Amino acid sequence: MKFEAFYKEAYDAEMEELFSDHASETENKPSKDSCDLLMKKADLEFSQYKLVKSEKCYDYLLGNLYPKAAEIAKMQGGNLILDIDEERHTGKLEYWGAFLMSTSGDTLLMDFLVSAMTMADQFSFEVKDSLLHLEFFFELYNLVKMKNYSKEIEQLGLKIKKLNTR
Repeated sequence: MKFEAFYKEAYDAEMEELFSDHASETENKPSKDSCDLLMKKADLEFSQYKLVKSEKCYDYLLGNLYPKAAEIAKMQGGNLILDIDEERHTGKLEYWGAFLMSTSGDTLLMDFLVSAMTMADQFSFEVKDSLLHLEFFFELYNLVKMKNYSKEIEQLGLKIKKLNTR
């Protein structure tokens, strides 16, 4: 018995159609004023918050995930990089190797992958230059609301809506 599902050709055709028509669509584009107001609204929304380092996230990444990943990289003969941006409180964990193999009695790899994918805000698995490349991206902060610009944001939203309904 054999099951097959081929979607790549249809997906590629759909993406090509989507992006080729993108340049010709001018009737539903928002105005420059609307875009400027939208940017101002987004900036105002974000400026209400301060990024505060999450000790819990740092501790879990440095005390749990990284040591597991380092042990896996050592056993599998891979390379591992953990890059933490202390100012933005973000982290990226990268693994490069020829393969990742797990045996039935060994749960280290599975435990790591489940934990990393659960904690990560984004992740990707791909093959580059015949090497398996895993990337996990972490936001190591909490957003703390420092100011309240709700009224101003609501007013900008109404202006944007008015400009887009003309």
